[in-house]
Amino acid sequence: MNRNIVLLLALVLLVALCAPALADSQPWRKADLFAVRSVPMVEGWNLVGWTGDEVLVEDALASIAGKYDQVYGYDAFDDNPWRIYDLTLAQERPDFLRTLWTMQRGRGYWVRCVEPCVWELP
Repeated sequence: MNRNIVLLLALVLLVALCAPALADSQPWRKADLFAVRSVPMVEGWNLVGWTGDEVLVEDALASIAGKYDQVYGYDAFDDNPWRIYDLTLAQERPDFLRTLWTMQRGRGYWVRCVEPCVWELP
């Protein structure tokens, strides 16, 4: 038999024999990562991901209302990539100063908390 074929078969056999052992030794691979419902947040900046359906920022962060003041998102495919939801601006601010309206599945967001809290995802 060709030497490369023998090596390939040996590699396939090794993976087949080791895969169950590796899966058992890494329980996090079996965990439902989307089942996380509580996220501890520190005072200052927190990088979080959104796994739910698209929702308004204030609805997504309702459980920590009053405990955060800024949220930043990033869209690399836009000429002006940073999206901003800033509660520190005056209520009369023009809409163009608030460019982040919704949180979208699969995106990351920087959330600035004014005190430690636990974000309970809706």
